Amino acid sequence: IYAKPEVASNEERQQLIISDALLVNGDVEIGFSYRKHRVKNNGNKIPQMLEVIKPHSTFVLTIKTKYSFEEIQKFMKKYHDNRANSIYKEDEKSFIARIGKYVGMEYMVDNGKNLRNRFGKPLATYSIYNSDKLKDVMFGWVKLELIDEDSYKNCLSKIKTQEQEYYKTKEKRQENIIKGIKLLEQKARQKALEKQRELEEEKRKALEKKAKEEAKLASMSPLERKIEEFIQENPNMPKNTVLFNSIKDRKLDEYKFEALKLLKELMIKQKEWKETTKAKKPEKDKNFKRTQEVIKMLKEVK
Repeated sequence: IYAKPEVASNEERQQLIISDALLVNGDVEIGFSYRKHRVKNNGNKIPQMLEVIKPHSTFVLTIKTKYSFEEIQKFMKKYHDNRANSIYKEDEKSFIARIGKYVGMEYMVDNGKNLRNRFGKPLATYSIYNSDKLKDVMFGWVKLELIDEDSYKNCLSKIKTQEQEYYKTKEKRQENIIKGIKLLEQKARQKALEKQRELEEEKRKALEKKAKEEAKLASMSPLERKIEEFIQENPNMPKNTVLFNSIKDRKLDEYKFEALKLLKELMIKQKEWKETTKAKKPEKDKNFKRTQEVIKMLKEVK
């Protein structure tokens, strides 16, 4: 147990050396350290986030010292006696002590009566710990218990088993992560391959479509190619309307007679050819009106 070097009255404690404590069972949690004043109600300042050992955790450790266990108990009892917030207890093989962070001035203040700062004024601040499960808890109270060599070896054996299980679990987790990465890579490659196949299929279909269109155009007459060209320029317009407008706009003058004959055939096929009408207003009958225009143009060409 280490004391601050400048504290000259703790020579006995300075001669106790605690080895690294090994966790037998327990866990840690994240909480907040708040500084408070024993007298003034000045509220909590900005807290410090801490990782602390959860209550009821168990560690095994060794203490190297020239003192006997009974002498250590005596020193620790003296150190904790007469302090306002001490919960010191002991029995034949154990004692309760306060160690670790915030066990110096914050613990030694005793409502500001027993210790003064460098300006000669009483200290009256202390730190408490808060988490989801703990509220206003003092830091660092532990129970130190003397165990025999067999118990110590059993603890070490248990820790070794836990370490082996930990590394085995860690290794298994790493294997699963590697498998997961490989699976993702495999899926990515498969997806890229499928995408490439889709692009190749789209390209093949586009070439096939182009070849069919070229073959279709090659088999057409000059008039049919012209009409197809106008249809491509007006994809949302009916073929009869495209042909009729092209004739009226004089785009097919060199093939006008053939174009009018073709238009008449298409109108007859689609039942749009009407040489007579029963409509009260013939000018409102679109099919009749267009038929009359086609007949007129045919007569003019003849």
